[in-house]
Amino acid sequence: MKILESKIITHVFVCATCTLEGNATPAKAGVGIEFRNKLKRMAAAKWNKSDVRISSSGCLGKCGKGINCVIYPEGQWISNLQAG
Repeated sequence: MKILESKIITHVFVCATCTLEGNATPAKAGVGIEFRNKLKRMAAAKWNKSDVRISSSGCLGKCGKGINCVIYPEGQWISNLQAG
């Protein structure tokens, strides 16, 4: 195993299965992805890509709270986000 150094300061994981209704079904899961895409555009305009990374994740276990993300290394959770 080789450990690589990273210059990423912040890594945000956005649940790609979240829905505003709290039901993670394939037909409704696009809202989490929409939010991630919007966040990526905002981050690209403000920060260097090597400093901040925005990624999709699987279920973060808080589906009843709308769109969710977790920010590392802080370990900060944010719920009830909206794509619009």
